[in-house]
Amino acid sequence: MCYFPPKCVKVALFFVSFFLIACGAVSIWFAVAAKNMAIYGIIGEIFNVDIQQILYLVFLILGIFLFFVFMCGGCIAYKRFCLVHCCFAYMVTLSFFLFLGVGIALIVVTGMIAEEIDKVCVDSGSSSISESFKDLYDKADNIYCVNSAAGCECYVNSTRLSGSGYTMVNSSSTVIRVQQCSDHLEEAYEGYNVDFEDSSEIEEYLGYFGEIEKDYKCSGMCSLNDKYYFSDINIGAPEKRCIDAIRNDIILGDVRNYGIGYTVSGAVLFVIWFVQYGLCCRRQRNPRQGQTKNF
Repeated sequence: MCYFPPKCVKVALFFVSFFLIACGAVSIWFAVAAKNMAIYGIIGEIFNVDIQQILYLVFLILGIFLFFVFMCGGCIAYKRFCLVHCCFAYMVTLSFFLFLGVGIALIVVTGMIAEEIDKVCVDSGSSSISESFKDLYDKADNIYCVNSAAGCECYVNSTRLSGSGYTMVNSSSTVIRVQQCSDHLEEAYEGYNVDFEDSSEIEEYLGYFGEIEKDYKCSGMCSLNDKYYFSDINIGAPEKRCIDAIRNDIILGDVRNYGIGYTVSGAVLFVIWFVQYGLCCRRQRNPRQGQTKNF
């Protein structure tokens, strides 16, 4: 039975519909963030799929779709049109399942990736992600400042002149990132787990790790390195392993928060669906009393 007057339901629907704008804005913000997140670029290179672009388009479309749903909600809150109301109900229902599905999927996937990352330093026969992370810095050792004849000259800093297995060369050049030594990248990463087409793809891939090193002040996977490999070596000493930053700060932090955000948005959409259902009630005449009664 319906206990609330239709006008009250319309007012409630009008106000809760503004949550559609909020959910849509969050989805668009997630889209922009996903396109710029280094971890999506790394996983995309490993599996040869442009995950950044896919997530960007999916999240963007979901956000724009909710803005359109909001306009329909505002329309029926002002004056109920049967066709518009039906479309609104179906779109809210679809949005609920989509947002809830995306949210749960992100939460589940982050848990699976975190489990794979846990195997990087303990399991010799693990997945593509684990193998790629495990071999990253070992492969870089084959090129990073081995000697001047290899064409790689380090940025000279009086406080960082030595390191195990390296030969620092004093030079007027300021080459501070390993990917600048592009002539030797293909040879160094020839047996790597990722199938690179040319040195430009290797540079892009290592650049993603450079972003992670810079943002989270990390270097090394299974052990903490005393200098940065893929970012500015002169910004100070690394504070933690990159495997910890990727697992805890990015996968179980930022990415999982996206999943939680979409799950919460799905719950909000369910509330909106429940409110709009109140407009389906009709005032029907009671034949015995000759009065109206809400159902």
